[in-house]
Amino acid sequence: MMSLFPIPGIKKKINKLRRVFLWQGNKEKLGGFGDSVLNLALWRRFISRKYGLQNNWITDEVTCAFGCSVWKTIRKLWPSFASNMSFKIGDGVKTYFWNEIWIRDRNLKTLFQDLFILSLQQMATVAHVSQKGVIEGHDSPIWKLHNKGSFTVKSCYLATGI
Repeated sequence: MMSLFPIPGIKKKINKLRRVFLWQGNKEKLGGFGDSVLNLALWRRFISRKYGLQNNWITDEVTCAFGCSVWKTIRKLWPSFASNMSFKIGDGVKTYFWNEIWIRDRNLKTLFQDLFILSLQQMATVAHVSQKGVIEGHDSPIWKLHNKGSFTVKSCYLATGI
């Protein structure tokens, strides 16, 4: 039988379990390692399906009026965030040849407009146009504001005030 009166502390415990699962994973499931990578993949799939993808790294701008204010705010911060990132090319699958920033904060589409217009592969990835074949590893973002290239909330906050 359900009670109309809340059980002391139960709301906090449920929220704690929810947060731990979403951000750390279920450690028992994978022998202590957690499945946070799986959780991130599920979040990425959910967000990308709900809002669409502009490229492999960012969603389309949020235009809906209701129910998306959190993601809308996160998405508005992308230009400030992206200016502090670069990308390490690995296999080239997630990096667009023409649309990524390559030289002096400009993309090849802008720098070589005539070639881009003539190209039959305007949405090609680096892997698609590469003659050298696949490089080991995946394409990955590098956070310029941390000496190890890893994103931290602290480094973002200190540098950008986001």
